[in-house]
Amino acid sequence: MHIFVLCGGFGTRLAHIVKDVPKPMAPIEGLPFLEILLEHLVRNGATSFTLLTGHKAEVIEDHFSSHPRFAPLVTFSRETAPLGTAGALREALKTRKVPGPFAIANGDTFFDCSLDRLRRAHEQSGACLTIALKYCMDCSRYGRVRMSEALVTGFLEKQANGGDGLINAGLYFCSESIASFLPESTPASLEDGVFPELAARGLLGGVPFEGRFIDIGVESDYRLAQANLQKWIATPKRRAALVSSSLLQPQAWPAASASLLHEFLTQLQERASLIVPLLHGASNAGVASASHPTFRGRLNLAAPLHIPGAVRGGGADRQPSPEVAAILQAAEDLNLDLAGCVHLLGLPSERLGVPGLAECLLPGPGDGDLAALSTTLETLRSGLDRGSLPSAGAVPPGYGSAQPFNA
Repeated sequence: MHIFVLCGGFGTRLAHIVKDVPKPMAPIEGLPFLEILLEHLVRNGATSFTLLTGHKAEVIEDHFSSHPRFAPLVTFSRETAPLGTAGALREALKTRKVPGPFAIANGDTFFDCSLDRLRRAHEQSGACLTIALKYCMDCSRYGRVRMSEALVTGFLEKQANGGDGLINAGLYFCSESIASFLPESTPASLEDGVFPELAARGLLGGVPFEGRFIDIGVESDYRLAQANLQKWIATPKRRAALVSSSLLQPQAWPAASASLLHEFLTQLQERASLIVPLLHGASNAGVASASHPTFRGRLNLAAPLHIPGAVRGGGADRQPSPEVAAILQAAEDLNLDLAGCVHLLGLPSERLGVPGLAECLLPGPGDGDLAALSTTLETLRSGLDRGSLPSAGAVPPGYGSAQPFNA
């Protein structure tokens, strides 16, 4: 998998802190941010890179051309005058021929999403370029992406009180045909000069992912990266069970279901380090599940996610449903790998729209539905990996405290 990394910008908002090196080379615990990013991308499936350099290009080129790990993996494309991101990519593609789809990454942004899931989503979409999207509770700094199903229809500019929604996370997968959309006039940016035309033609895809995200372009986020980025990368993601709260309400099940419920919980706990209940509407049902005799001491139970029932938006500006928004935010806060989770949500898979969620979706039995519970158990017995799973670990504030499983 080849990745073109955009690292030629001036970094003016960080220049008063990072004075002697270009922004992607800003130090994080003694290592350049860009080196940490490339290492993460290699572990995520990248096999080679073209670094699109510009401002203080020699700092980047000298570092990586002599680096024992990255020198064999890296080539460079230097702009001699500012070309913008689209112009820099156009020039790089003239000298670096890449067979098949390739990825593009911002050199000052970290987003912990699966490159393989992004690639598969792109190949299935038929789009020319697919953007990895991040759910953000406050889009004021970034602007918001407008969606219609799996296609990006446009972008709302940055504004105060931007509300929540999906943002461009600075990671893309695209087909070779992107070259025909890169303007010859320079400078030109991907965001302003290419994406609007692709969106107008129905060729710009967008896929929301879970994962931690940071853009070091402003001082506050750079300080956050200095304090946390290496720790985030070193901490393995956890596998959880996202469970509709009706499954965790023993009072909803007849006495005859006790043995089935016990096996259900046992099977679930073998595959998940943490169980996250989803409560729909204003209901508080299930909050006391951890203290119920059927559940006490048995579950690593996070506090429930409260989800309103309505789906927001429509047409050309469909935003994540409350279910998806809550799941994406919980996945980031709890460091979950959604593709490795068990999902018993009682939701139609087409409403989820997140790679990894629908793939692992199981039938979710409703209150007292023994036949459906038996079917779910059979799926758990036969269809899911029993491999070793990370321990639950600490649960962030707001998500309750994990309780040890005691069979």
